[in-house]
Amino acid sequence: MPITEQERQSRMRALQGARAINAIGGGPPPSNYTEQLYARWVNGELTIEEIVDTLTKHYKRIAEETEGRSAYHDRLD
Repeated sequence: MPITEQERQSRMRALQGARAINAIGGGPPPSNYTEQLYARWVNGELTIEEIVDTLTKHYKRIAEETEGRSAYHDRLD
């Protein structure tokens, strides 16, 4: 999905604003993986919906793996 330079600049400003709000709120910085997805959005390679879907699946998988390890360690105790 090609975007104009004007749209790319607008997305960059929006991302900078979101980072600033997150920092002011005391939130952690985005992961490298998240930053890579953001860069793809800025360049018109992904939609926001695709980023949300990708991150939801990514962190759900991490949570499931962590839960599995926790259950395994609980059985050892």
